[in-house]
Formats: sequence, C-alpha cells, structure tokens
Amino acid sequence: MAKAKTKMTYTFDENIVSDLYKEAYNVRPGDGWWSRWHQATDDTKQLIWDELMLYLDWERHENARKAAADAMHVENLVLKYMNLGAKTREQAIRWYIQSLDLSKHDLYQGGDYVCYIANIHYSLAHHFNAVARQLAEEML
Repeated sequence: MAKAKTKMTYTFDENIVSDLYKEAYNVRPGDGWWSRWHQATDDTKQLIWDELMLYLDWERHENARKAAADAMHVENLVLKYMNLGAKTREQAIRWYIQSLDLSKHDLYQGGDYVCYIANIHYSLAHHFNAVARQLAEEML
C-alpha cells in the first residue's frame, strides 16, 4: 500500500522574504539567491524560509549573548581603571577612552564609535557617549 503524501503547510511570504534575509544576514539577498528563490517550488521555498527563521533565532541568541558578555567586559574595565586609581566610574571610563587614542572627530561620534573600535556591543554605547563627547570638546 502506497504512503499518502502529507501536504506541507506554507508559512513563507514572498513579500517579506527579503526583509527576513536581511534581518538574519544583515544584507539583502543577491541576484543568485533571488534566481534560486524564483525557480524553487513552494516546498523548497518553505524549506528556505524555515532555514532563515532558524538562523535568525540563532543570530538573535548570539546577539543577546554578546551584549551580556560585553556588558560584563565594560564593568570589568571600570573596575580595572578604578583599581588603577580612578575615583569615579566616569573617570574610569575617561581613562579607558583615552587609552584608545582616538581623534577629536572619532570622539565626536560618541559611544557608538568607541564600541566599534573596542568591538563592544552597540547597545552599550550609552556608557561612553557623554565622556567621549566631553573629551572631544576638550581637545584643541
């Protein structure tokens, strides 16, 4: 007796697959990817969609893990500079930013640029914004 084929449920959306791809990979899909997508059957498109969703979930998990690890790193930097003699958290952050030897232009970009240079998650830029801009203002 032949097995009955089960019908696949389709959840993919032609209108937002590009957005899903960008969310997962931080770039829009290229021509080669689109060519494969347009030639794919609905079953294959669903498999591609499901894979994108899995990767997006993984990417979000990794992003949250990095943010948490980097938050701990920032706190360790503050403690390090306080152990070196900084009297306040702000002074510790100041000393850390000064150790990066950034230009006035770099400092005017604030905490985002500090995070970029130090490979620290951008969600932590607020720790550096005020001090970076203050240092920029103090430069001749």
